[in-house]
Amino acid sequence: MLFIGYFSFDGEGSDGQACYGGFECIVHAEDAQKAVEQFEQHIAETRKEEDFLQQPKLSIFLDAILEVGEKVDGPTIAHFSECIGEAPPALHANLPINNSGACSSYEWHPGDLSDEEFEKLTENEYTREPFLKFD
Repeated sequence: MLFIGYFSFDGEGSDGQACYGGFECIVHAEDAQKAVEQFEQHIAETRKEEDFLQQPKLSIFLDAILEVGEKVDGPTIAHFSECIGEAPPALHANLPINNSGACSSYEWHPGDLSDEEFEKLTENEYTREPFLKFD
């Protein structure tokens, strides 16, 4: 079965500033317990080998595990999160490390821009457009 682990973390950076965030991890496993074991091993190895989750003080929490069945009958919202107030500065990355080629990431951007044109834009040249908007 395919399992998706939803993790959150908080810690303290080398500059002493508090940080928090979240990430997902995907594994194939026989059951949820084996998935947890794989998550733990992978995150520990990743922290040792990559420039990822390198905060000196760090706590990682397993918030939820999603088991994906052999057949998904139509679209399913798999995860939801809501924050109150203005969005603080943040870093977002799909497949930030160790991509074995089993997953692909596709950026979505509005309009007729090619990926290359979109990447050349600076923050001042680009106004983020909603994917959907409900008034």
